[in-house]
Formats: sequence, structure tokens, C-alpha cells
Amino acid sequence: MNNFGLKKEFVVSTKIILVLALIGFMIDFSIYKLLFPEQALHYPIFILFIIFTIMSFSIMTVLNIIRKKNIDYVGYTYLMITFIKMIIAYLFLKPILNNSTENQIFDKANFFLIFIYFLIIETLLTIRILNNKQ
Repeated sequence: MNNFGLKKEFVVSTKIILVLALIGFMIDFSIYKLLFPEQALHYPIFILFIIFTIMSFSIMTVLNIIRKKNIDYVGYTYLMITFIKMIIAYLFLKPILNNSTENQIFDKANFFLIFIYFLIIETLLTIRILNNKQ
């Protein structure tokens, strides 16, 4: 695939991440406001979505750079970067887990669901990169 094709693929991946992040944010924020309006959150929902969106952009950037050099290493790179992302996510999650307040069920579940949501997006985009081996 030529350089133009790689740039186009990167732009498409970026748009997909951005659109799905906005959709996910609107759904998550609506659920929070409708079902848990009085619940205090350790991290505001928009901050979590910004953090995970930036991580997703970073992952897709690295994967596209690796793809340009050698597509055979894209899968391995994705596994390594996902592991690093899990460590970073745990560091953000640790204060929530250490909070002894009983009302933090939504906060904990919300963090995990956002993490899994972005993990699914990144996995699908990585599969898309791997399927376009041209």
C-alpha cells in the first residue's frame, strides 16, 4: 500500500475513534444523569473519555507507523501496547478501588466499561489493519 493509502487509512481510523468516543460519551453521560444523578465520581466521565480517546489515538498512530515499516509486527505491537495501556488504566483505577465508600459501584463499573469499550474499538481497528496487508 502506498503512502497515500496509509494516510487515508489513518484518517479513517481517527474518525472512527472520534465518532465512537462521542457516541459512547453521550450514552454513558445520559445513563449517569438519568440513573445516578447524585453519585459523586472520582473522575468525571468526560475526563475518562478524553484519556482513553488519547490512548486510542496513540495506539493507532504507533500501529500505523509499525505497519508502514513491517506489517508482520503489528499484532505483537498491539499486544505490547495494550499491556502498557492496562498498566496505565490500573494506575488511574487504583484510587477508585481504594475508596471505601459503598456508593462507588457505578464509578468502578463505569471505569471498566469505558476501558472495555475502547479496547473493543482498538481491537476492531487493529483487525482492520491486519486484514489490509496490501
